[in-house]
Amino acid sequence: MKYTYFCPIIFSLGVKNVLTSICEAPNNDTKNWKYFQSTYENGQEYGVYYYLSTQKADAFSAAEFCTSTFKNNPVDLAKSLSQSENNFLYVNYMQNINAAWLSGGYVAGNLQLNATNISGEWFWFDSLRTPFLFDYTNWEVGQPKISDFGSENFYSPKNWLSIRGSNNPGRWASEPSYKTNYFLCEKRCGTPIQ
Repeated sequence: MKYTYFCPIIFSLGVKNVLTSICEAPNNDTKNWKYFQSTYENGQEYGVYYYLSTQKADAFSAAEFCTSTFKNNPVDLAKSLSQSENNFLYVNYMQNINAAWLSGGYVAGNLQLNATNISGEWFWFDSLRTPFLFDYTNWEVGQPKISDFGSENFYSPKNWLSIRGSNNPGRWASEPSYKTNYFLCEKRCGTPIQ
């Protein structure tokens, strides 16, 4: 199934135009990829195809699977940017499993982001954009727990985000990145996150 959406494109002349794009499931696989459609707070429409893995992996192997398996599509480990996205993930994927990796990681060290030094923050990571801070969270009680699992740098955070299933519906937890969980991949369509 194809979904049509509109996204503004800013050309080098500064003129805004509307581009119609077609959003398709990776490999046209609508059996295993489920579509979610919504609007960002700034009014931009977007859609996301989500996929739940059939096997468990550590956080970095999960991210590598998402980006490398679907090479002809911009696919990453999933993000949950709003309550409606989080509810969609829980209802459609998490009812029968305990946890799945999302693309959030905790950066303990200093990170220069937009001319500002940031440390001790949670970021969303993906292959297309600079990491960005969480605007929405859904932590379970007592989370996030930040643990020292060894040396940490920006490119390999040791505390990683998982979304809970049957034990704590849709809530988030911080877990060591070496733990194995199922994981969710996503293909975002529409205007990039601002």
